[in-house]
Amino acid sequence: MGLLDRLNLLVRSNVNSLLGRDETGSSPERRELDATLSEARARVGLLQRDERRLESELDASRREEDLWEERAATALRRHDEPAAREALLQRNRVAMRTERLLKELAQQRAQLGVQLGQVVLAHDAPRLGRSRCTAAVNSPRARRRRE
Repeated sequence: MGLLDRLNLLVRSNVNSLLGRDETGSSPERRELDATLSEARARVGLLQRDERRLESELDASRREEDLWEERAATALRRHDEPAAREALLQRNRVAMRTERLLKELAQQRAQLGVQLGQVVLAHDAPRLGRSRCTAAVNSPRARRRRE
């Protein structure tokens, strides 16, 4: 969560600096910025919730995989090869589900990084200019942070 905290701090500081420049408080840019920030927070919140759900499912799948492997080992100790084979088949099915969940989680984290990058881009663009923001979000350093 360190990455999310840092990006949240960055977004808030950029928003505060932009809002601090507007003395009237009613400019269209400020209203657009507030709407964008609210929408971005909602999207990031949904993505974080889905990420926690996937992590929970992944943990449960890994525990189930370990359970089936232990059952197979127990069956072999009892010299019950058919039960051991069946337990290993179940373990392999669960392992495939675990792999699918890992891929989903990786995609979810990439999507979250993209969403956070877009938020940063949206809030830095008026201040820095679009080309510098795009370069900053797509820099190797920013990509490593998102991973």
